[in-house]
Parts: sequence; C-alpha cells; structure tokens
Amino acid sequence: MMLLLTFACSPGDPLAGCDLGVSPTTIDGVVGQIDALPEPSVACFLASLERPLQATAAFSATSTQPAGERDPRVFLVLDDLVVTTIVSGEHADRLELGERHDASRSVKAEIDLALTDPDPFVDVREGEGTRCAVCHAGEEEVEEGRFASRALRPHVEQIAPIGDGALEHLACVGENARCDRLRGLYGFGRVEEAELGPGFDLLF
Repeated sequence: MMLLLTFACSPGDPLAGCDLGVSPTTIDGVVGQIDALPEPSVACFLASLERPLQATAAFSATSTQPAGERDPRVFLVLDDLVVTTIVSGEHADRLELGERHDASRSVKAEIDLALTDPDPFVDVREGEGTRCAVCHAGEEEVEEGRFASRALRPHVEQIAPIGDGALEHLACVGENARCDRLRGLYGFGRVEEAELGPGFDLLF
C-alpha cells in the first residue's frame, strides 16, 4: 500500500523545519540526525525522514513498546537499520533501534527523547548486557558497550495495515503529542508497506 498525505507547516508549528528528507541507516546516524533537528522529539524525527518511507505496523502487547489496535507499533525499515516507535502511551518518547550486525542479529539501542542527554547504548543497558536479551536471544558484546542479539519480526496475525494509521492521522483534532507523531509519520510524503526479514526470527 502507498500513502501520500502532505501538509505544509505553519509558523509556530512544532514540526516546522523538521522535514530534512534524510534517512539515517546506522544508530550513530540517528543520533546525528536528532542533534540536527530544530526540535528533538519523536514527531520531528519522523517528519525528518526521506520519503517514500518503508514501514510495517504491528499489535505488540508484550513488547517494551506496548501497542494496541488503534495505535500499533511502527517498524521503520531504513536499509540495515530498523527503528520502532509508538505514537501514544508511556514509552511514546522512545525510539528503539536495531542495526543489522549479520544475517540474523542486530545491535540494539534505545533513545529516550524525554531525557535531556540520551545515550542510545547506555539507556538500553541492564546488568552485564541489555534488557533486550529478555526477548532477543543470543546476546553478545560485539564492540565495547554494543550488544548484538537475534533480530525479531511480528507474526503475520500481529501485522496491521500501515494505512490504518493514516486514517487516525486524518481524524486527529487539536494539537497534542499523539497527533504530532501521526503527522510526523504520515504528513510528509508517501508511506509504503515494508517487509521485515530475511533472517529475522518470529516474535514469540
């Protein structure tokens, strides 16, 4: 499915100047792009990405980004980098990142944009590794402070049509963070259905 919903930014708009038209393909690239944004927010980061944007949506009640039918979890496929986000809920200020390390594993990181100075590799740490290891098996340190583990994709029955979020975007009334995130995702050019894999295990 291909979607094209474009809206101009007005003066005072929280997404003004966010449309950089650039998609980072590494975790370090995401950090650099966020630093270049006029407003370090998830909505502004989404608006900054190059279009057409490849994305998959999924219901994910048990993940670290819980998501329901109205606001599913969105997987943004940026070449060898997958960025996941949600538009509402407790963790909606977070970007979860997985940069492909080899055929079946990705390096995990997280950026919490509610923090003043987020560090993608420190924020995800837990104990001797990362909290991602709870679901992503085979975790090992591949560089100092950077851990790779199995890459996962949703089951078919968890997949939601990426176009459904565009309808939520159009239905948004007023100015709030959820509507800003939906507009950042759908309001700056085409969003196309993407497929995760190959080599990605299924979420259990």
